[in-house]
Amino acid sequence: MHELIDAISEGVYAADKADTILIYNRAFERIEATERQSMLGRKDTEVYSLPPMSNLQRRAVLQSKAPLLGQCMTYQLYTGKKLILFTTPIPFLRMGKLWQFTRLTGISRP
Repeated sequence: MHELIDAISEGVYAADKADTILIYNRAFERIEATERQSMLGRKDTEVYSLPPMSNLQRRAVLQSKAPLLGQCMTYQLYTGKKLILFTTPIPFLRMGKLWQFTRLTGISRP
């Protein structure tokens, strides 16, 4: 599955209900100027300075099991890099577990 997701030119990552990053593709590596191995298995809150509403977005997606179209999120990476992303969080069921699969649909650098 990782090979297929790496082939996608848009940034893609997935996190589980516990906010652990499980998938992080090459496009996100390029966008965020970081390595996948430094992201996988870590909590969002460890690597991102996230606005309080971001976790509510994840909870809404996982509870409703419906995508949230056209979301905008401003955040800062642990490296200090700031980004504004336009995303579509999508619920995703894999091996009986519900994840949030996030597709990057646009990027702006402040």
